[in-house]
Amino acid sequence: MKKELIFLTKIMAIFVAFILVVSVGNVYAEGDVVEPVQLDPEQTEPTQPEDVSGDEESSDEEGGEGEEGSSNEEGDQENNGGEPKVFAAPQAFSVATGPSPKIEICHYPPGNPANPQVLTIDESAWEEKGHSGHDYDFIIRDAQGHKESDCVGIEPDPEPLGDSTLKICKIIVDNEGKIINGSDVNTEFSIGITGPEGYSENVVFNTALNLTHDLVDDNGGDLDAQCYLLEDLAAGKYNYYAEEIGGDGVWGAPRYHDYYQEVPESVSDFYELTVNDGSENDNDEADGEVNVGKGKTRNIVIVNTLVEVP
Repeated sequence: MKKELIFLTKIMAIFVAFILVVSVGNVYAEGDVVEPVQLDPEQTEPTQPEDVSGDEESSDEEGGEGEEGSSNEEGDQENNGGEPKVFAAPQAFSVATGPSPKIEICHYPPGNPANPQVLTIDESAWEEKGHSGHDYDFIIRDAQGHKESDCVGIEPDPEPLGDSTLKICKIIVDNEGKIINGSDVNTEFSIGITGPEGYSENVVFNTALNLTHDLVDDNGGDLDAQCYLLEDLAAGKYNYYAEEIGGDGVWGAPRYHDYYQEVPESVSDFYELTVNDGSENDNDEADGEVNVGKGKTRNIVIVNTLVEVP
């Protein structure tokens, strides 16, 4: 009988322990902290934890500090609708995987493109530091196949000398005076131009001409001349020289006009080159000299006659 009573007691203890475990689990789920309960195998009821806060007199003598803490806890519960305060778990955050990959670039310093530099930078700096917006910078070994050997100096465009212009034009006629483009021959024409501040230019025309202007009336309103513009020139005196002709075909002597006082209306109004010496043979319309005013344009036009096609 005694053994049966002990057995039943143990069964009851296990049942009580199960109930307590379930209760404690519910309390933890609601956010409370519960002191562990010690059970004696011979006990049928749990032992209450000891009061470690001291007796009531000790609590009162400490100036009500416990009461203030208790009231704060109660206030927290009231602010949360009577439920225990539960703190949210910390949020996950990303961790950098490492530094940005490196790339090599050819960098042209702004205002000094003649002295480029090969630099190693973070890949992200290509956009962030503005290299992608520089006029000449490029990535070495990029999709376009740039190589380090491509990183060479670039000479900047020269500063304009001024705002004046010379228009150099050519007209070709056949032996009967009919305007043509010279497509029957392969000829190169070259005329030298010099001017202020050491200016020097060689203007070259090749047949067949690309007719872009209408300068004379011989062919009505059709285009009859090809012209080149020498722009951003300083104002002052410019000289032009006897034209050189190379290639095939037989050509007559070139004839010139620089629009000094006259505007030629026909190819018959052009003259062979003279010397600007003030003599009676000095033709101011074709003496190899023009004065270009500031912001002005002067014309130099040459007519060539194709005498014979080979």
